[in-house]
Amino acid sequence: MSDGILPGQQHYIFFLQLNRQLPPFYQVISEYLSCWNIKLIPVSRSSLAELDKGQNKYLLTIVTDMASLNKYRQIQKEYLNFALLGQKYCLFEMTSFSPNSLIERLRRFDNYHHFPLPVEVEAACQGIARKVFKDSKVVEKWPGGRRGKFPFTDL
Repeated sequence: MSDGILPGQQHYIFFLQLNRQLPPFYQVISEYLSCWNIKLIPVSRSSLAELDKGQNKYLLTIVTDMASLNKYRQIQKEYLNFALLGQKYCLFEMTSFSPNSLIERLRRFDNYHHFPLPVEVEAACQGIARKVFKDSKVVEKWPGGRRGKFPFTDL
């Protein structure tokens, strides 16, 4: 697991809390992600907009029942879909319900990942960690394009 992990580098993923209490599987996912130096931080809907300032952030949400689905759809309608289209978040969604209706537009940005439940926690966490480390390596790329070449055959 040493590929892509720098010794002092810490990554953060925000966990969208749909209920007042953290679900029991939060601790399990947090422990799996901590193996890759990724910290899982719970956030509520109200603090989600405050986190909006800054670079691309990672957001994990798990929808397991109808009550949490209704809350999640409301958050999607009010804020989350616009933030995803604006590429402010990379969303990892674990749910047994259908994926986001904007999936075709979001797939082009590579900032929406749907994991259908039931899913093996270790496999899902590996996929999440792979995406986080892939994005952290992209920063090392040169932002400019290739230098244009002058055609010498016409001279």
